[in-house]
Amino acid sequence: MIQDLLKEQLVLLSNTKHSSFSNKLLVNNEYRILGVKSPYLRQIADEISKKEGLLHIYDFLIYEDPLYYEEVIVTYFVFSKVAKKLEFNLLINVLDKILKYNNSWATNDTISMALKPSNNITKPYFYYLIEKAKSKNIWDIRFSVVSLMSSYLSDDYIDKSLEVFSSINSEEYYVNMALGWAFATALAKQNEKTRVYIFNKKINKAVNKIAIQKAIESRRICDSDKIKLKQLREELKSHS
Repeated sequence: MIQDLLKEQLVLLSNTKHSSFSNKLLVNNEYRILGVKSPYLRQIADEISKKEGLLHIYDFLIYEDPLYYEEVIVTYFVFSKVAKKLEFNLLINVLDKILKYNNSWATNDTISMALKPSNNITKPYFYYLIEKAKSKNIWDIRFSVVSLMSSYLSDDYIDKSLEVFSSINSEEYYVNMALGWAFATALAKQNEKTRVYIFNKKINKAVNKIAIQKAIESRRICDSDKIKLKQLREELKSHS
């Protein structure tokens, strides 16, 4: 399937009501939103990744003129499906190209959470993400944070991931929201190591407040920790 055919298919599946809703959730208007629902986008991505040869998929992925938000989402879904077939250097080459389309929390979290590193690239991909965290581009930083949160909170990587999260000092809302989300998730998965950062206030106050709130709202955090988190939240308020 070439991009022109994809555009035609997406237009046919467009939904004005869903488009209006989606427009309210996104943070920019660089791409037009057609309002195609996610299950249809996943189905299209499945068809592309199954029917097209790897060479054709590569050509599809590096297409440089998307018009629609949904084109970007399909591209990210396709990439996540074929990534395991790519040698690491080629994978990174393609990923760097398609990350140019990443310009909202929705595009960001789609690619971050869909792309799961296979065993043979787990370590090099981890260091790639660490470098992305140093970028000046807010969406590269959020991509790094959400990706690390999604795939690198295991025993082997938790220390370094927490170190990376705590090293990011940003005033950008979507970066800090991702960091708060990441710390709250880490608290649920790696409680002892993460609580040092949250309860000892070793992270940016704005991020800490977000992390506390998300942890309090989480079903994966125990009641005793939630009591302490609420006390910490009040303490931070009193020192604002």
